[in-house]
Amino acid sequence: MAQALDSDKLKGKIYLFSALSATDSQYDAGSHVDLYGYAALVGASISPAALPSLNCGLFAESGWGHYGSLSEFEEGAVCGSRMLNPLL
Repeated sequence: MAQALDSDKLKGKIYLFSALSATDSQYDAGSHVDLYGYAALVGASISPAALPSLNCGLFAESGWGHYGSLSEFEEGAVCGSRMLNPLL
């Protein structure tokens, strides 16, 4: 692994990366909660040939989510819902 990190083959090249994540969860612990959503990330990194000890990167991230809840009592029920969007 150390040889791979010190390799001159990595210097000066641009590397792209990405990640996707999704969730769909339900919890029943006295009340009822549903969660679902996704997240995405894309980016690029470079280790300049002139500065081999420096690694630069840039990325963008976005996501969306929703939750809903229901709590029932003898007197009635309480419902909640919320859309989560960091871009709005």
